[in-house]
Amino acid sequence: MFKSKDFSLMEVIHIKNSRIGFIKDMLLDFNDKKILGFEISCYDFLNRKLNVMKEDIITFENSMVINNTCQKNNHLCFKDIKGTDIWDIHGNMMGMLEDIIFEENSFKIYGVILSSGMLNNYLKGKQILLAEELILGDNCILCSGCSRLSFSSKPHKISLNSGGELN
Repeated sequence: MFKSKDFSLMEVIHIKNSRIGFIKDMLLDFNDKKILGFEISCYDFLNRKLNVMKEDIITFENSMVINNTCQKNNHLCFKDIKGTDIWDIHGNMMGMLEDIIFEENSFKIYGVILSSGMLNNYLKGKQILLAEELILGDNCILCSGCSRLSFSSKPHKISLNSGGELN
């Protein structure tokens, strides 16, 4: 599984060994819950912004190797929805979208990381919401389900345990 942060500023290289630029953002289809490709910020001043679609990606680790690019088009970018408020079906604000979790081979979006503020993140840990339970609206995201995964580290739990006992 990957997060959008894993690709941020990753260098993009054409298969013919020419450096194109670096990844600026991800292109999404939030309704179908998949990553379509990436927006590239180019080194060449004439082609400032290009896209690379997922089918044109050969490999990626420290850098992304591709065989084709296309001109920038009007796909939804992750930056357009990052920080969007997430509400439950009862009208309670749960937090905001911090990151997206997706699968390596299919680029299918499985979940999103919910941030409920710095203090709540510290006290309770971050939560992951399943993508299949989310509906993207004009100004917010609606969470129609109740499946939530909470994560926190052991040192975090130890520091909050008043008795000093290990869990």
